[in-house]
Amino acid sequence: MTVEEGTVDNADVKVTVDSETWKGILSGNVNGAVAFMTGKLKAEGDLQTLMASQSWFNFPG
Repeated sequence: MTVEEGTVDNADVKVTVDSETWKGILSGNVNGAVAFMTGKLKAEGDLQTLMASQSWFNFPG
């Protein structure tokens, strides 16, 4: 997985999140699944690709 600020043509998954939530996910202080379920982290595209990274986003499973 590559994480970059900005846009990428033909990305598999587009994730939109504010900087504070993103910092919380990266530091482990915010659970990515909770952020997703509460709308703080939004994703569109191939969500299976996102779920394949579930441990990185602290998704349960």
